Amino acid sequence: MFKHLKPLPALFSLVLLLCLSVSVFAAVSPTAFVKQGIDEVLLVFNNKNIDSSQRRAALQKRIRKVIKEHFEFRSISKSVLATNWRKATGYEQDRFVDFFTQTLENTYLNAIESYSGEEIKYVGEKIKNDRAVVDTIIVSKNNDIPVSYKLKLTGDQWFVYDVVIENVSMVSNYRNMYAAIIGKSGVDGLLLNLETGLKKTSTGLSKTAK
Repeated sequence: MFKHLKPLPALFSLVLLLCLSVSVFAAVSPTAFVKQGIDEVLLVFNNKNIDSSQRRAALQKRIRKVIKEHFEFRSISKSVLATNWRKATGYEQDRFVDFFTQTLENTYLNAIESYSGEEIKYVGEKIKNDRAVVDTIIVSKNNDIPVSYKLKLTGDQWFVYDVVIENVSMVSNYRNMYAAIIGKSGVDGLLLNLETGLKKTSTGLSKTAK
């Protein structure tokens, strides 16, 4: 997606999106939260009533709604930037949250379009105070892929704050990529990199839509 950034595997991005698509009260277990989210998104994937020419726009709209309502992006942004978050001005922090959100929206859109009906098995759940981990396995044609969802209870609702697929954390992955850019170009350099990538992606989507 970006010149300096190594994109996450499509499946990595997809599974993160799947578990963030429904608002569930804490009375529902973390596993039920993940499963209900996956089931709801799969209904969109399998909706044959959406015209093929409108499918991408419909998915993009759905992804944006999911991310805005169910993803604690400011908190995750702080984790991704780590110590660099405190070095950024308030304005830079706001811009990063905005650009990072848009970046994942585009990543998820591409990931969704590559989904091919993999089976998801729920194999474990751990809860400690306001934190939980749900372990799953994605059964693909070639191999089984372990995926763990990390959740935090905020108020009366669970939120996913990280996904670990084959021992690769989304937060750590982005943290390492962005830290390298900040080390060379500063926070403003990272923001420019993200903004440039988003503009290129937006141009590409516009051409595709035509």
